[in-house]
Amino acid sequence: MEESYRLRQSKGKLERLEREYAELDERLENHYRITNGQPMNDKRNGASWFKKENWFLDKIRDKRQEIEEQRERVEKLEEQAYNKANGLARNGSGLEMSVPNLPRIKEHIKRAEQGELFVTKATVRRWKKKVIELEQMKETSDTKLTAGAQKLVDDGLLRQWKKKPTIYFVTDHHFRKLALELNSDGKFEECSVYKYRAKTEDAEKYIRDLLEIQEESK
Repeated sequence: MEESYRLRQSKGKLERLEREYAELDERLENHYRITNGQPMNDKRNGASWFKKENWFLDKIRDKRQEIEEQRERVEKLEEQAYNKANGLARNGSGLEMSVPNLPRIKEHIKRAEQGELFVTKATVRRWKKKVIELEQMKETSDTKLTAGAQKLVDDGLLRQWKKKPTIYFVTDHHFRKLALELNSDGKFEECSVYKYRAKTEDAEKYIRDLLEIQEESK
């Protein structure tokens, strides 16, 4: 299973935190050796020694907490990587409904109909309906783009979403999750998915500008 960049980064950070913890622990041990096993209460510079001991103990406690949190993050990313490799949703709750995952969805339908998977008939019907939608989406995404639509892509104004390849997100970082949708004529139009449609005046204007560029570049 190929590791994602985020997973590699998270594992690297965990290793660094564990090294820092080991170094702090070693420094604390060296600090204890100063006393030769004797109590510091009545010794000269005892207050300074205890202050430094508390500093080490606080640092070690904080570092241990960081390590635990980072381990949880690594485990979460490993679970997501496993789910992705096996065609599951990121949270593992079910199949990922995307065009690239079509073969696995069909495989699950076949196994369910053969009694190899214990899922409800309603789930199988939902999968089959989704397969039809995704195949239509794939067919539309294979449509040759018009000159105007191609210009928007070539100019880097739109980026295709691999999971739902008829959806193209705008690349302007001022607009989050704003997209146009490719139709069967190879042209972009307002997205049919509500959460990716313009919801502010600025976003509406930006979408109009993109569609005007498309029309002017025939």
